[in-house]
This record gives sequence, structure tokens and C-alpha cells, in this order.
Amino acid sequence: MKKRKHVFFIGVALSAMALLTVSGCGSDDPVYNQISANVSGLGSDSVVLQNNGGDDLTVSTDGTPAFVTKVIYGAGYHVTVKTQPSDRICVAASPSGTATAAVTVTVNCSARATVTGTLEDSNSGDMLGGVAIEARNPVDDSVLSSATTQNSVTGILGHYSINVPTGYDFYLHAKGRNVDGTDYTSANLQIGKDSDYTGTVKFYYTRTSDVNTLLPALGFSTADAVFSMDVEDSSGNGIAGVAVTADPGVSNIEYKQSDGSFSITGPTTTYNASSVIGNVAAPGGNATYTFTLSPAKTSGGAYDYTIGQSFKLRLIPGELSGPIEP
Repeated sequence: MKKRKHVFFIGVALSAMALLTVSGCGSDDPVYNQISANVSGLGSDSVVLQNNGGDDLTVSTDGTPAFVTKVIYGAGYHVTVKTQPSDRICVAASPSGTATAAVTVTVNCSARATVTGTLEDSNSGDMLGGVAIEARNPVDDSVLSSATTQNSVTGILGHYSINVPTGYDFYLHAKGRNVDGTDYTSANLQIGKDSDYTGTVKFYYTRTSDVNTLLPALGFSTADAVFSMDVEDSSGNGIAGVAVTADPGVSNIEYKQSDGSFSITGPTTTYNASSVIGNVAAPGGNATYTFTLSPAKTSGGAYDYTIGQSFKLRLIPGELSGPIEP
């Protein structure tokens, strides 16, 4: 009897373990979530989207199509535009995140505008050809469109023409590179929804050697995000008595003094030195900041700024940012 009872208990235990094992397998089955794109404003041409750098999805009409490949629970997704339509620019509103459920990413398409401009050496004023200019989505820094500054063979040296979205934020970016033996630091121009492109948009490409000299002199580091701007009237004359503030706050904002130095003394611009420079100390990531000039701009009055009273800049570690001043 004891042996039988012992065998019975062993049998019950083994059966319970088997049930637990089967049950455990079921609870460990991975969960996959669908990633979709809610596309609107597409027009007559198609757009090609990607998720996590692959899984191409061609969309020909407004709607909410899904990517073929689902994303495992807790993994990341990142929807980008691989190929833009011929007559639109499409922008993903909140393109990335963690897939803990089914996800739908909004993709807005709008008529495109054309921005023309030049790229020149900020030191010598020489026009620079063969440099990529990109319109980027400030939400994730993905490239919306690109163009290359012309050389003497393809057209007028240093000129570019690029398509940008209307009604949606973007910023222009010139990636740092070596041009004819000189190294230049990456540059960014003002996020564009609120910008006025009534003239040629100039990029001033700064030599890396100049940056490496200037930043330590100001107490900045090459890991900082650095911004600079001129506060001028519509004729290009410096405006005195203008204070610059940023939201969120930045590490330093310094005003150029009459002797050419930069200092927080004032803190406002002067007539003969309307330049402002500042930094965010080693932020470690990219972010959009809103800058405000005070007193407010008055049309045709003393404060007729060449840049808006309130505008956005994309500040990127190790790069230079500035507002567009047509």
C-alpha cells in the first residue's frame, strides 16, 4: 500500500508538472503588433514609407494601410518616408515609439514649396559647390528632401534649389564635410513653417578650424549645441536694445560688444554689434528651442526684424544653428 501511495503521489506530481509546462509555453508566446500609417493629402502620386529602415509600403491613395511585418511587443517602430510623391512633401507627425499595442502613425502630405539659396564660406565669402543641403523633419531628423549646391559645371557655383513642405515644420541642414581641402562644421537653419522665404536663403558654412578657436574662447565645447544670429532691420542695419530669450532655457546667451567681444552685459544688442551667440552645454541629444526677441516687432517701425519676433531653432550637439535671414 505504501508503495502504491508513493507511486500515486509521484504520478500526480508529474501530471501537474506537465500541465504547468504546457501552460507556461502558452503564456510565453510572443505578441506582435500591427503598424499602420494614416496618410492624408496625398494627391495623384504615391509615397513609399518604411518602418525601421525596411518593409517598404507603397501608398497610392489616402487611407490607413498597414506594414506587412508586425513588430514584437515592446520593440521599437520608426516610420519614415523613403520616396516622396512628385508633387507633395509627406511628413510623419509622431513617427517613432514602442509598440505595446497596435500603432497608427499619422503621415500628412502637403503641396511643396521651393527654396533657393547659396552656400558660402563664412570666412572668405567664397561660394561652395558639391555640398548636400537637406530639408529635415525636426521630430526625428529624417530627410524630407535634398539637393546639392552647384559647381561650375552644373550651374552657378554655390547655388541650390530644394523642395520643402508647406504648413509643416522643417529645417535646412548642411552636413559638415571637407570641401577643396577645408573642413567645415555642420550647419542648421531655422525650422521653416513660420519662415518667410521671400529671398535667397544663404547658408554660411563655418570652417572647423574657426569653430575650434571660437568655442573655447567663449567657454563653449565642441560637444555643445551652438546658435548665433544677427538682429537687424529690413535694410540690414543692426538694431539696438533687443533682448533674446529661449524656451526651454539655454546655458548662455551672449551679446557682441562694441569692441568685438561677446558678453552677457546689457543684455541687449547694440547698433554697431547686433550679433548674438549662445549654447546649450553638451545636451547629448537634439531638441527644438523657441527664441523670442523683445521688444516686439512692429511693421515698418524701429523693430522691423529680418527674422521673426518668435522663431524656432533645431539645436544639435556639435553643430551650429541660426535663423533664416533672407
